[in-house]
Amino acid sequence: MREPAGTTDLVMITVITVVGVAAAFSALAAAYVYLRERPGRDRDIQGRDIQGRDIQGRDTRERLARRWLLAVAVFGVTAVVLRFGWLILG
Repeated sequence: MREPAGTTDLVMITVITVVGVAAAFSALAAAYVYLRERPGRDRDIQGRDIQGRDIQGRDTRERLARRWLLAVAVFGVTAVVLRFGWLILG
């Protein structure tokens, strides 16, 4: 059985929680960027509105969404590794 929570336990719980919240925020941001249509701001070089069928606007949104999904993967793996490392060392 484990000892009562010490300073190290509280620090690890805080760090894991912060990393998990960052992963959740990144996932929400990726979904928001990918799913949101922005007809007033998605414009091509000539200043015309980009419709959903236009490649340039969709590529920009998808590229930004992929960056957020990369952040989700990094934060998620970090949270899992921290948790298991904490269990192994504890």
